[in-house]
Amino acid sequence: MIPLSINNIKKNINNIFKISSDYKNSIFYCIPTLHNSTQNTYTKKEKQKIINQCQKNGIPIVEDSIYSDLWFNTEKQVPMKSLKNSDNVLYLGSLSKTVSPGLRIGWIVADKNVIRHLSDLKMQNDYGASSIPQHIATKWLNTYHEKHIDKLKVELETRKHIFIEALKEHLSMYGSWSGPSGSFYIWFKFSISVNVKTLFNEAIKVNILIQPGEIYDLNYKNYIRFSYSYIDKSDIDRSLKKLSNIINRISI
Repeated sequence: MIPLSINNIKKNINNIFKISSDYKNSIFYCIPTLHNSTQNTYTKKEKQKIINQCQKNGIPIVEDSIYSDLWFNTEKQVPMKSLKNSDNVLYLGSLSKTVSPGLRIGWIVADKNVIRHLSDLKMQNDYGASSIPQHIATKWLNTYHEKHIDKLKVELETRKHIFIEALKEHLSMYGSWSGPSGSFYIWFKFSISVNVKTLFNEAIKVNILIQPGEIYDLNYKNYIRFSYSYIDKSDIDRSLKKLSNIINRISI
């Protein structure tokens, strides 16, 4: 596996793949909308350029669109699968981030031959998903999903604003962040020297869970990821104040 950071891809969008490299049997996996953990999103133009370069190099694309329903703006993001020359794109969707991870239900949009082959592999591996959650998911998608997503986005955006105000109050002296355009993560970069592993362990002691950046990439040792999906809104300010006190103590 060769990790490619979104920043590097955006910077070298016209020449992502090295000419001398052998990409035989390679797959380009990406979360093009609201990337976890950075929250970056490719523009429509960038998506098309990625598709074209992958086509040229014979590389199939796995487009993980698990967060796209949580895009806050009224104008929805365009999936890579809907763009030109996207026969090489396998589009993945799921209810795990918007409804219930316990359903274990997702879907793939791809060429019929690819779907047929993947279905065969799925059957050989675990005999396929249970029909009960599939029926539940079908009923949900056809009846409730759009209204649920609209309400969910309003709630998440409210939480985002509360969280960012608390960040400004308690953590702005320690680093920076950008307000996400959707989903429920905030990617925080420290501007001071902090041992993030120590911070993680100390935060756990007071029931605060953060995600060290190096979980996602070893080059992100001065980053942490926040999630505001489960925390009570009334606890956000108090929790970030506690975290600020810990940072102040361990960074001295």
